[in-house]
Amino acid sequence: MRFEESLTIQDIIKKHSAFKNIINLGSGNVEQLKKTKPWVSKNVFDLFKKQKAKILHVDAENFPGVDIVQDLSQPNSLSFCDKLTVKIIYIGECFRAHP
Repeated sequence: MRFEESLTIQDIIKKHSAFKNIINLGSGNVEQLKKTKPWVSKNVFDLFKKQKAKILHVDAENFPGVDIVQDLSQPNSLSFCDKLTVKIIYIGECFRAHP
């Protein structure tokens, strides 16, 4: 995520305060991301944490910081989302809120 994109997402987060569950699909190495692109944590994930939202980092590899190891190309690979009430799904450069 580029810095400018993080600012756009930051604006969306600030306008909506009902986020309870955040799903970061294809998160990659979360710990490495904090070092190489600190603006993602500052402008996006830190705001979710302030709202006391639960952030689930999902990737096919068991990288540091990944909460759920899941191959998203498999059928029903997103079935874990069914148990969440309010969710945000973040996929790369896509950002969508789902009530």
